[in-house]
Amino acid sequence: MSLQDLTRNCFQSGVSPQKWLNACKVFLGKPELRGPALDALGPKQTEAELSNSVLILYRSYPGDPDLTEYIKHAIQSHMLSLSVFVTTFLEAAQSRVLQGAATLDTLCRVALDAHYLSGLAPRGSVVAYEEPQSDVLTILTYAFSLFRAAHDLPLSHFHQVISSTAELAALVIKCVGDVEPLTAGQARFHLAEANDLLTGGFRLPDDFKAVLDEWTIELANVQHDGAKAIEEVQMLHKEGAVMGKGDMLGQSSQSDIVSFSLMLQRMVKLRGLDRFGAGSGPDPVAMIAAMYRWTSWSPTVFYTQLLRTVITCMANETGPFILVWKAFLVGRLPAILTSFEKEVTVEGAVVDWKNAMHAAVISLKQTQMTTHCDVHLGGHELSNNSTPSSIIRDFAREAAASGLLDISAAISIDHHIGNEPSTPLRLEMREAGDGKMNAEASASFLEDLELWSARLWREPALHRAFANALIKRFSGAVSSQSPEADQLDLISRLCEICCTQDVILDIFALHKRVSDLVAQAVLFVDDYDVETVGDPQTAYGHLGKVILFIQETVARFHLGTGPWNVGSRRVSADFLRSVSVVYPLDKLSEADKKAYDAWLHPMFRGGDEGIDDQILRATPPKTLLRIAPTLFSNAMQLHMTRELSNEALENGISYFVGPLLSWTLVGVIQAVLRELYHVTYLIPTHLHVTTFIVRREGCPRAVLRLCGPELLAMAATIGKGPPDARHNPYELFGMANVRKKVMDATKRQLPGAFLPSFYGKTIPTQIPLQPKQALHYAISQAVASKAPGLDIERCLVATSPIPFLQALWAALAAAHTLDEIESSRRIAVFVLTTPPCAGTPPLLPTFLHALVPPLIVHLDRLPTAENVMLVELLSIILSSALTAALHVEWAFQTVSKGAAPVVLGQSSMTMARSLAAELRRRKSSPSSAAVLQRLCASQAFTTNFPVMKDIP
Repeated sequence: MSLQDLTRNCFQSGVSPQKWLNACKVFLGKPELRGPALDALGPKQTEAELSNSVLILYRSYPGDPDLTEYIKHAIQSHMLSLSVFVTTFLEAAQSRVLQGAATLDTLCRVALDAHYLSGLAPRGSVVAYEEPQSDVLTILTYAFSLFRAAHDLPLSHFHQVISSTAELAALVIKCVGDVEPLTAGQARFHLAEANDLLTGGFRLPDDFKAVLDEWTIELANVQHDGAKAIEEVQMLHKEGAVMGKGDMLGQSSQSDIVSFSLMLQRMVKLRGLDRFGAGSGPDPVAMIAAMYRWTSWSPTVFYTQLLRTVITCMANETGPFILVWKAFLVGRLPAILTSFEKEVTVEGAVVDWKNAMHAAVISLKQTQMTTHCDVHLGGHELSNNSTPSSIIRDFAREAAASGLLDISAAISIDHHIGNEPSTPLRLEMREAGDGKMNAEASASFLEDLELWSARLWREPALHRAFANALIKRFSGAVSSQSPEADQLDLISRLCEICCTQDVILDIFALHKRVSDLVAQAVLFVDDYDVETVGDPQTAYGHLGKVILFIQETVARFHLGTGPWNVGSRRVSADFLRSVSVVYPLDKLSEADKKAYDAWLHPMFRGGDEGIDDQILRATPPKTLLRIAPTLFSNAMQLHMTRELSNEALENGISYFVGPLLSWTLVGVIQAVLRELYHVTYLIPTHLHVTTFIVRREGCPRAVLRLCGPELLAMAATIGKGPPDARHNPYELFGMANVRKKVMDATKRQLPGAFLPSFYGKTIPTQIPLQPKQALHYAISQAVASKAPGLDIERCLVATSPIPFLQALWAALAAAHTLDEIESSRRIAVFVLTTPPCAGTPPLLPTFLHALVPPLIVHLDRLPTAENVMLVELLSIILSSALTAALHVEWAFQTVSKGAAPVVLGQSSMTMARSLAAELRRRKSSPSSAAVLQRLCASQAFTTNFPVMKDIP
């Protein structure tokens, strides 16, 4: 038996906190019970085991008051010191499964109350006196991370988790002490953390902000060489330095697709993001330019590897997502490469890019992978003379049209290129003329949009013009001077078609930022005045389609909630964050309380009179969206106490399932399901309400898709009931029908394109969130010469940066022992130097400042043979990552004409300077000296980073 087993058994058996502590004392006092694992631990580690044995139960019992009493009694009895509890709690709270408002607020209050009762200074209670400063700074990083996580939680008037986490973080800051011993690099890292909190839009309590301000001033006095580092990197770029062809192990492989695959898979899978996706303006050009400079391949090799990687990714797809890759290769990549060639040609070297592209296309023409793609796509794309489809022909034709190839070279690749394709869709568009693609928003365009959507996949050459036309229709519909009814009809039909025809946004996302469409829709909702409309019933239904479009698109493409710019306006979809919150009535604002009272009677107490137009005019749609979960929650409470009949409850629900109000159901379903798992005595009512909504014909597909994972989880849980069908809720509530409706609503989605979840960070629920498995799988794919992919953002939803980077090092070390240096190096470079999306921290500064110092200490303790091998691996990673980072920042600065911010958190020169200082500071460490010697011995590396030798 383990201490964890003992705690779990006591808790589940209802044992009191005092008896549990007595049992723990007996257990820890008898060697024959506790076993050798606990025997080997010191007092502090044993306390940590005791704390963790309780904390792990919060995963299954969020915010449970009995568990809280266990923790309190352990601290009060001095079996668990407060400092150990704070450390274990903050570390455990990095896991998303523990990040519930009730749990976090309760545990923060336990720590805060214990500290204030002790009468001690923070250093001595919250953090132990003997704790090294480096460990205190790690604890502080955990505390900051927890404060950020608190902002992603649904608002709760019962739990003030933001103020609690801020108060705890402020106490930890006070435990750090004198910051003078910190290196400039460490100071910059922690200064960046603090500045992120101060400027990142977080809700900072006044006391916490004051502590942060003081903390940043102290750190700023330490990091005195930042301006000099920036000047150095700018001078290096301006003078066109050597940029280190290859890195410390020599030239890169000429037949490798790992780096390209990692970059392109991220670019295509996250195509709809504002930054670093396929449709995010110049960002793809910068990323490809950085890759070209870092690999130091010849133009022919570079283009060959690029095209081979895209074909490999396409060939590895087994579902319809292969069409996305074809749309990227044929419809998007030529435009990116045209800008790329202009960018790198500016550097002065004369390069025959057309000849390089010609050689690359020829080399792929007869490959087995290309044939596989053509077979997989066959039957979809036949021209009027039944010429079989060819992915190489389609790409070569568009490459010629973009100027990447001469037309004669393209025809030499495939003689069919000389004949302009005359597919039915192109003929229709030619007959229609340019008017339908360029005119103002019209009913004609809407009709064509529906007719053309499914067929557009097979015409990638038209995708760019289509994307341009679509954004023009949105902006035209929003700014139209047409009568209000016509304007609302246009924008609602556009939104409805985009939601029902998934292909439209999948095509658009490869060429434009999806947030541009969402921002237009949000602007329309913000400005629309339902109070003055002539027919509020119709207006509400149409506005609902716009709101459903915003909800679904934000979740589908990981967009967050803004803010976004629309001309001179700045709009935000922050109202989505509260759509599933159930507010206590006394916490509603006066306006919301008035709307709640106005809606409760006609919905659940008014019989069949319907909804009065005046109620609709008096209630802005955002208000109804916000109060709908509260209406349902309180109606279910009334039903449970028999104040509301079953017929009255169903009658009220029926109003919401109809087209007038069905757009409110996303938040309603999410709120009901959340309560279902936490309020056991209401299970029958909750199941009845949920299944009544889902099984009705009027339940929108968007609701089923957005709430699909939670609904399927509910059906799976209920399916574990008793085998007797008469008493099995699975049968009584028609769970089989619920499952069928959810599957029917989602099965037509392209794999990986739709990731339903609550707003904020979205999580693909069909793949387990296991960062270690994801890293090992990516490395194994790379070793097997396949096209690996790694979703860094998804991994960082499942865990925090430091544990993720620790898992990365462990995976790299395991691969290195198998002599897979090249593959592991490329995985490491991708993880550390990929520009982070919004809300994701930069990983290279974290790796250098938080992982390398303790890693050096760990390496010193290893046997000689293992130490030599891992010192080599660390040196390779540091050299490759810093060199790649230099190319990344150079590419983004030049593509953006110097206007781009530092995309990796810090400049590469600043990071190299702090690394050199850290390695030299550890004079007594053999591993540190070995790493520094290897870095300084590389002429290419020190040419790029002279600071490695300049620092004494």
